[in-house]
Amino acid sequence: MFVAGCHRSGTSYVSSLLSDLVGWNRPGDLERTVDNPRGYFESTLLGPLNDALLNDAGFSWDRPPLAPLFWSQGRYLLRATQSKSEFEAYALGDRWVDKDPRLSLTFPFYRHLLLKRVDCVVPIRHPRDVAQSLFFRDGFSVEKSCLIWFLYNRSCSRFFDADADLLLSYEDLLAGSSEQLSRLQEWLRPKREELAEDELSLLISEKHATCSAPDLRRNRGAKQWPESEPWAETGIVGYCFEVYRRLASTGFDPDVFKELFAVIPEHVVDRYDVLVSEGAPSLEFLHKHTVTPHARPPLALGSDLQTGQFDRDEQIIRSFTDLLETLHQLQNDVANLGHHDVPQDSAVDPALEALQAELADVKEQLRLMRESRVWRVTEPLRKGLDRFRTLWSR
Repeated sequence: MFVAGCHRSGTSYVSSLLSDLVGWNRPGDLERTVDNPRGYFESTLLGPLNDALLNDAGFSWDRPPLAPLFWSQGRYLLRATQSKSEFEAYALGDRWVDKDPRLSLTFPFYRHLLLKRVDCVVPIRHPRDVAQSLFFRDGFSVEKSCLIWFLYNRSCSRFFDADADLLLSYEDLLAGSSEQLSRLQEWLRPKREELAEDELSLLISEKHATCSAPDLRRNRGAKQWPESEPWAETGIVGYCFEVYRRLASTGFDPDVFKELFAVIPEHVVDRYDVLVSEGAPSLEFLHKHTVTPHARPPLALGSDLQTGQFDRDEQIIRSFTDLLETLHQLQNDVANLGHHDVPQDSAVDPALEALQAELADVKEQLRLMRESRVWRVTEPLRKGLDRFRTLWSR
């Protein structure tokens, strides 16, 4: 099963709980960091592939698309074909857990990669707390964080299937809400058929207690941003807060979830370009890449000439120039010899004949060169260089 959802919405927590409940140990997990002291409970497979997919589409994790992407195009299917061997265990197995928040944006792609639809769990968290966490980690403004929250959850709502997937409240699940734990148990029952009802209930209680240890809640002592702040009542922020309030009031009903995220409000569209470019590159990007200033590129004739083709064209032009110089010299020599009065049996006659033969040979070479395809292709370059020489001589 997959775990999707917005960044900083408890995807690692839910993935850790589900991994314990199904007994799955991923090979090659991401290393623990201060952001996630228990670990990310995420393989090293999903992140790089999802980053590559988003990059192919012209987006990134902190610049999600406004509209869902069409992952059934040939270029994405080619990536699916190239990645099948790495995901063989997922394609052939049923009891596994992996997560990446970017799955919110790329989930439909994995139907092509795994040749099946995988059940998905989507935790949702109050946008205020997501914004606070993204501010601490990445320095994002409240507006940008709420934009990311809205677009990620909207993307999840587009593929969410109430008969196969599970929507959870991160806050309520963490607090041990009986309603949330019952919902989780109901969803897990077909996946743990070997356990009796009371055994499954006890297992969930034990694993929940382990995964929800208070000492692992990094922000439990942090001052929460109040909803009474002016920015919380207007624009994108106020809209996201209202969406969450309405969803929470229905007990996080899946149908309401899909309904609330069905439409993109105008102020989200209007502010999109400004907000997604804010603070680029993100801190996560800086962690993953060595960012160095670009040296000023040298002036060049063009991208097509910054290859070996320019060297070859230059050699052709140099050869042509040499031939022309030889031709002119031979013409002068023949003319000079022709103006001298010499006896017919003189030794000059063979020299003149040799020069005339060489002249004829050079003329033939020039004719063949002018008729060649290479000569026609390089004509624009020759004209440009002639113009440059004329300007330079002035």
